[in-house]
Amino acid sequence: MRKLLTAVLFSISFIPAFSQSSSIDSLRNALAHATADTVKVSILNKLSEATMNMDAEKALSFSNEAVNIIAMSVINTGSGIPENLQAETYYQQSRVLQFTGRFDNAVSSSKMALKLAHDKQLQYKSANITGNCYFEMGSYPQALEYYYKSLQLAEQFADKNKTGISMNNIGLVYFSQGNYQKAVECYQKSRQLFAEAGNTAQSGGAWNNLGQVFSEWNKNDSALKCFSEAEKIFRNSNDNMRLANTLEMLGNAEMNSNSGKAFDHLSEALKIMGEVNDKNGICSVHTELGKLFLYKYKTWKGADDLKKAEDHLKQAETIANQINTIYDLKEIYESFSELYVLKNDYKSAYNYLKRYQTVNDSLTNETMTQKIVQMETQYEIDKKQHEMELLQMKTQLNELQLEKTRLQKQVDANKNNGFNTGH
Repeated sequence: MRKLLTAVLFSISFIPAFSQSSSIDSLRNALAHATADTVKVSILNKLSEATMNMDAEKALSFSNEAVNIIAMSVINTGSGIPENLQAETYYQQSRVLQFTGRFDNAVSSSKMALKLAHDKQLQYKSANITGNCYFEMGSYPQALEYYYKSLQLAEQFADKNKTGISMNNIGLVYFSQGNYQKAVECYQKSRQLFAEAGNTAQSGGAWNNLGQVFSEWNKNDSALKCFSEAEKIFRNSNDNMRLANTLEMLGNAEMNSNSGKAFDHLSEALKIMGEVNDKNGICSVHTELGKLFLYKYKTWKGADDLKKAEDHLKQAETIANQINTIYDLKEIYESFSELYVLKNDYKSAYNYLKRYQTVNDSLTNETMTQKIVQMETQYEIDKKQHEMELLQMKTQLNELQLEKTRLQKQVDANKNNGFNTGH
């Protein structure tokens, strides 16, 4: 089963193509006639926002241009651009960098935004996106640090929805660390906050997050209750995509508890995913249905169960190869190996076992590579942070030395004036 837990991100606006194109043309025209740096930076930020979904690299070029204008303004005038606008610029740059997977660079930009922002809402968003990027890099202690900063800020302006988002993200880190008790506590709080804020989608999502924690914690009865609560919410709100994902998780939990409802819920999930052509979801549910029929055969020896299991696994394998999802293939190959053992086809069972081992080794190597990259990235971030701190200290020392020299000159001048007056 796919793990569907994710950090709650800030939504990106989707505007109809014609309207968006017209807006971009107007902004380009305004930029061409702008003379003041403040106006240029503001327009570039809007262009970056407007193009992020259509052309992320173009959006990044707009953000980079805005940052360059700020840098030149600091050099030439000591910064004639308001600090909060500078913060908005770095924040937008961090959003695009995160969107394109450049998490280490995004951290540098979001930290700069957090440092410059005067507006607490912007501070909150900057802290949250910093936490998101650290989480994506696997740097969990740093992710927690910035998620807690965002939580403190959200609590200051008494925003239950934003407080819920921060609690959700903190829970995600604890879940990823295997601290299930802390994860449950955070998700319970976020669920309550989302419900009080009237945020139906996030409230249902929090129930699902709780369910997944309980599933990993081998508390299947609690998981079933949570998924059932999420199902009610998404049925009542007619949110079919979230309902489909919930039904998949519910069906999986029911399969673990030998419930006869598992097939119905998985089949409904497959129907909804097929209607919207969600290939990842279709692949995952076919895999779950294949495993369900394998379990039914081993338990009750149903005449058609092995055939049904094979059909679902073959459909899952076809889609997994089309979309190149190696994680699903690992699960599919393992199930195929078990299937062919039950059919006494040991040659096919052995072939699928070898495929499983190859994919598993590849994933293990990939995980190790990711950990090495994460460590290298963290080293570079810490190194940059240290260099920035040293530079800041040197600047402060230089300013103190200049002030000391100025004061000494003033003292010397006063002495000379006093001496001359004495004559």
